[in-house]
Amino acid sequence: MNQFACLLLFLVAIVAATPVLPENPPKFTKPSKTVAGNQPVGNGELTANVWVEHKNQTSLNILFGRTDVFSGHGQPLKLGRVKVTFSPDISITSFIQELDLITATVYITINENVFISVWSDATSLSSSDSLQVDIASDLPVSATIQFTPWRTEYLPSQDDSAIGRGPCLPDHPDLGTPLQADEFLKISNTEIGIFYKSNYSIFAETLEQQMCGELLDSLTDPLKSRISGALLSGGKSKSTLDDRSQISPSSTFHNFTISTFTSVNELNETPQTLFDNLDLRSPSNRPAHIRWWANFWSRSWFKMTPRNDNTTLTTALNSAFTLNRYLSAIQGRSNLPIHHNGGGVTWGWNGSTHENPDLRPWAGGYWFQNTRLLYYHALATGDVELLTPLFKMYHDQLPVLEARSKAWFGHGGATFAETSYFFGGYEGVDYGCDRFDVPEAKSPYIKRYYQGGIELSFMMLEAFKFNGDLELLRNTSLPFIFSMLTFYDEHYMKIDATGAMLLNEAQALETWPNCTNDASQVSGILSVCEAILELLSSPSTPLDLFSDSHKEFFTRVCATSPLPKIPLNTTTSLTVIAPCDGGFPTTNHVNSENTETYAIWPYQLFAINRSGEKDFPNQVGLDTFDNAMFGHDNTAWRYDAIQSAVLGRGGDAFSFMEDRVLNQGTCENSTFSAYLANDWGDGAPQLESNGIVSLTLQKTVVQTDGRRILLFPAFLNDLYDVEFQLYMPGDLASGAPAGEIRVKTEDGIVSELLVTPPERYADVEIM
Repeated sequence: MNQFACLLLFLVAIVAATPVLPENPPKFTKPSKTVAGNQPVGNGELTANVWVEHKNQTSLNILFGRTDVFSGHGQPLKLGRVKVTFSPDISITSFIQELDLITATVYITINENVFISVWSDATSLSSSDSLQVDIASDLPVSATIQFTPWRTEYLPSQDDSAIGRGPCLPDHPDLGTPLQADEFLKISNTEIGIFYKSNYSIFAETLEQQMCGELLDSLTDPLKSRISGALLSGGKSKSTLDDRSQISPSSTFHNFTISTFTSVNELNETPQTLFDNLDLRSPSNRPAHIRWWANFWSRSWFKMTPRNDNTTLTTALNSAFTLNRYLSAIQGRSNLPIHHNGGGVTWGWNGSTHENPDLRPWAGGYWFQNTRLLYYHALATGDVELLTPLFKMYHDQLPVLEARSKAWFGHGGATFAETSYFFGGYEGVDYGCDRFDVPEAKSPYIKRYYQGGIELSFMMLEAFKFNGDLELLRNTSLPFIFSMLTFYDEHYMKIDATGAMLLNEAQALETWPNCTNDASQVSGILSVCEAILELLSSPSTPLDLFSDSHKEFFTRVCATSPLPKIPLNTTTSLTVIAPCDGGFPTTNHVNSENTETYAIWPYQLFAINRSGEKDFPNQVGLDTFDNAMFGHDNTAWRYDAIQSAVLGRGGDAFSFMEDRVLNQGTCENSTFSAYLANDWGDGAPQLESNGIVSLTLQKTVVQTDGRRILLFPAFLNDLYDVEFQLYMPGDLASGAPAGEIRVKTEDGIVSELLVTPPERYADVEIM
C-alpha cells in the first residue's frame, strides 16, 4: 500500500460536511405469521417489537419492555403486549412494513389506504418513557386496543431451566423462577394500566448467603419494592371496555400512547397513586426526536462498496454495522446495561417456541465476558455515552464487591463476579444453592474468575481517551479502578523471586481453574497500569484528579513494584504466549477459550499497531493465534475476527465476518437481518454477533498506537472501497487530543481525508 503513503503527501483534505445517512433494512412485503417477523423501535430505555399478523383477522401487535423490569428473583422481564384489531376487519391485499432508521420509526402501509407509525421519543428518556402509535385510514374503522398478557397466573418455571440456570429458591430450587401474574387497573374512562410487582425478593437472602449480610442495614432492597407498569391512553373519544381493553370509535384516525415506568416504591404507594403521580402523560416531541436521531447518525458511519460483483457481502456488513448502532441506541441509554442474551428486543425464543416472552437462554444475570461485546464498538463510533450504564452498574456494585473481599479474604478491594445480579451478588446457581458462608463460588467456570474487573477498568480508561469525560472518570471510573487494583495488590501478596506480584492459584477465564500468572489477567494489569501512569504524567490531567493517597498507591502498584510478565512458551521454532507460567497447564480445562490470546485482544499488546515494540512483537501474536490450543470458531461470543484484524490479518477477519452475517441465519428465521443468529443458545437474538462484526470492521480500517493513527491495517483495499467516519482516542502521554477521522477511497486510493482537530493530520500513517 505504498501508493497510499505517497498520496497522503499531496492530498488536499476538502471534504463536504454532509454525513452518509444509513440505508434502511429491507422492507417487509408480507405480514408476519409470528412475533419473529418484528422490527424494533425504542428510545434508549423503552423497547418494542412491532409486527402485523393476518390470521383470522388483521392485528397490529406490540411487545414492549424496559431494561429495568425484574422479577423478585432478579430475572429481567418483558413488560407487556398490546394487540390492535379493527372493525370492519382489514383484508390485506398489499403490505409494506419498513423501519426508517433516520427517524427510528416503524411505518406500515396496508392496501395503500391504511397507514400506521410506531415510535418512541428519544428525548423523553426518564423513569417513564412512552411509545406513540398513529393509525390513519382512507375509510373509517373502529379500533380495539387490548393488553394480551402471558403472565396470567403464578408461573413456576420462567427461566432456562433446561440449561440449569434457575435461581436458588428455599423450597424448590430446581423449578425455576416463580412469577406473579400481571395486574390490571381501570384508571379512568379513557385510561387503563398494567403493572407487575413481585411479592418476593432474593436480595437479602443472596447477601446473607454470600457473607455480605452486614450491608442490609445500609442498602435499599432494589427488588422488594420494585414495580413496573404501563399506562394505555389516547384521546377523549376512546372508551374503556374493561381493565384490559379500550375501543376507539369509527374514524379515519386513531392514536394511542403506551407510557411505561419502573419505580423502586419505597413508600409502598398503591399502583393507582403511582399512575396518578408519575409523569406518564407528557406529550412527545417529534421534531426534537428527529433532531436527536439526525445528530446520532451524523456522528459516524461505515459503508463499503465492492470492486467486483460481491454486493451480497458488502450489503450485509454495512447493514450489520449500521443496525448494531441502532440496536445499541434504542436500548442502551437506560439506568442498567443491555442484557447480552437478547437485550430489550428478545421475544422468548428457545429453539422451539416463543410462548413465554420472558424466557432467556442463560437466565438473567449479567455475564461480563458476553456483555462487553455489546459495548466496545461504541468507542470509535462516538457513542461513548452508551457505556455509562455499564460503568455505573458496576461502580454501584462496589459496596457489595468490597464487602465480599473483606468477608471472604480479609482484605480490601473489589472481588469481581463474572456472572452477577445487577446489584452485585453472584447468581445463585454459580455461588451454589446449597451453601452458606463459603468464601468462594461453587461453579468451576467462575470460581476465581476475576479478570472481568480488570478488563472493565481498561474499558473505562479507553473511554476517557475517546471522550475526555472528567466527571465520569473522577466519580465512576477511578473509584472502580482503584478498588480493582487494590484487590490484586492485596489478594496476590505472595512475591516471586524477582520481587514482582505473583498471581498464584489464579484462574484463566473459564478455561484453566488453577493457573499462575495467567496471560489474560497479566495483560490486563499491564494495560491498566500503562494507562494509569500515562494519566498521572499527562500534561492535560487536572492536578486535583488524584488524591495524594491514590497517586501514591497507583505509583507504587504500577511503577515502583515490579509487575508480572506475560508468560511465553519458546521452542526451537517459535515463541508463543502461554496461558500461564510454565506453558500449558497439565490439569484438565473446564472450558475451551484461548485465554492466551487476550494479550492480542482486548488488550492489544501483541498487535500490528505495536509491531515496533521489542517487548510485544507482532510475530509472537501471529504465531500465538495460529497455534491457539483450542483452534478457532466463529459462533456466539467468539472474537477471532477481532483478533485477526488487530493482528493485521484482513483476509481472516473478513472470512470470519462473512460467516457471521451470511451463514449463521437469524433468530427464529426472522426477516430482520440484525436478529442474528439461528443458534439461540447465547441469546435470542444474539446481539454480541453484531457487536463483534462492528468492532472488527473498525479495526480493519483504523488502529492507533499512542498518537499514531494507522489507516487500513487490515482492510482488503484491493477488493473493496470504503467510506467511513470514526472517532480516535487521544494520547495521554503526549497530550494529543481525541478527534474524528473521515476517509473515502475510490479504486483503492484515498480520495478524501478529513481529520479533526487538524493537528492530528501529522499522526496519520497509511499502511
